[in-house]
Amino acid sequence: MMKKTKKYLIVAGNCLKGALEYRTNYIIGLIGTVFPIFMQCCIWTAIFKSSGASLLYGYTYSGLIMYSIISGLVSKLVQSSIQNEMAGDIKIYRS
Repeated sequence: MMKKTKKYLIVAGNCLKGALEYRTNYIIGLIGTVFPIFMQCCIWTAIFKSSGASLLYGYTYSGLIMYSIISGLVSKLVQSSIQNEMAGDIKIYRS
């Protein structure tokens, strides 16, 4: 009876690890999407505050912030995930 319970605990532990791995990958992916956009917005904010100008080379602050957000999101939407799929296939093949 004890061996059977131990097997179930091992399976449950592996399922928990898999679920946490998925959530961790999701959170890291979300941070990887948001962080570069946030950093660009911080850089443009610092540049505009330090210059005191409302226009820099014909660009407004709000225009550059909007460009940073949209370009970051679009780049994530069109990014190919072929490398991840290939890595997953290799991992499955090796198992």
